[in-house]
This record gives sequence, C-alpha cells and structure tokens, in this order.
Amino acid sequence: MQGRLTSLLDVLNRALTLLGEKECTNWDSPSTGAGIKVKPWVLESIDEVISSFLWQEVMTSLDIEKEADLSPDGRSRFVLPSDCLRPLGYRYTGTEAGLPETAFTRMSGMGMDSNDYEIEGNELLTYGDEITLVYNRREDDPTQWTSELGRCIYHAAAVNAGQSVTSDSRIVANVLEKYERLVRPRARLLQSKYKKNAQFLPSGFTYIRSHYS
Repeated sequence: MQGRLTSLLDVLNRALTLLGEKECTNWDSPSTGAGIKVKPWVLESIDEVISSFLWQEVMTSLDIEKEADLSPDGRSRFVLPSDCLRPLGYRYTGTEAGLPETAFTRMSGMGMDSNDYEIEGNELLTYGDEITLVYNRREDDPTQWTSELGRCIYHAAAVNAGQSVTSDSRIVANVLEKYERLVRPRARLLQSKYKKNAQFLPSGFTYIRSHYS
C-alpha cells in the first residue's frame, strides 16, 4: 500500500529526525548543515535499497532487441535499460531462428543454466533476437513506494549519513539496529505477501541470480 511520503523532502526529514536533527524546508537547498550532509545519501539509499530486494512496486518489464554485433563467444548482446538497478529475469520473445538446440529446450520451461547468460557491465549476454526483461527500476518518486519501501529508504539514509552528522555513536547504532532487526525484515515479509501478480517472473522467465537474493 502507498505510504505517506509525498516528496524527497519528506524522506530527508524522516532521516534527519531519526538522527535527532532539525527538519529542512527545502529539498533543493537544505537549510541546515545536517540536511546538506544527508541529502546525497537519500539518493544513494534509494538505489541501495531498491537493488537489494524484489520490490513489487518498482518491478518493470521491457522488450529489448539485441545489438548488431555479437559477443566474442557468439551470444547476443542486450543493453540493459538506463533505469535498471537490478535485472531479475528474462525470456525470449523474438524469432527463434539461430538459437542453439539447448536454448530451445530451456525456453520451453525447463529453466536455464546460469552458464547460458552473463551480465557484463550494462549488457546481458545470452541467445536469441529479442527478450523481455523484468527488472527493478530506479524510482525517485516517493508516491510510487509502499510504506515499507519508504521506511527502508529513510532508515538507510540515516544510517549511511549518520557518522558525518552526529558525534553520538549511540544514535547511529540504535537506528542501525532498528533497521536491521525490525524495519527491513518486516518490509521483506510484507512484500512476500504481494507476490501473487503475473508480473513476478511469469512462466518461462529465467531468474537472474544475485548475491542480494
């Protein structure tokens, strides 16, 4: 469900409050030294948190055509979208011409071996002419977040910026403990209840493994 955060200023002020600091009145030009220090960590924490879990509200699918030239090992090259923070899975949607026989079998629902794809820089290397990619997108609009995603982001921002803002290490330690023991586990539990829609890696998609998983 959508949370109460309506702007990045709200996120900034939640993080400042956790650190025992005064709130700011403007996102573009924070009015306090603490606000200036926390602001860049809000943006960093958005990317950090969104890339750490399968958040339903930022899962997006996109059809991608292969690049003109192949990789050195003969696989097709697919450039990942600029707003892709974490690729989750893909399936073939274009012509099957030229695919190796093993890829035909795995396309039919057997699942793919991890050796059949590889992420290199901002490219996905695999077979085929066109794929549908499911991924976590960068989303800087707090009105698009669930309340649990928003809470994770402003807690993470407070933790990341904490040592540069306050000299009281107990404050940072308390925020970190709350984030790791309560906020993040509860968010993941709630998100797991939402995984009923067809967009969550529908049948035929290859799951892209990650150390975050």
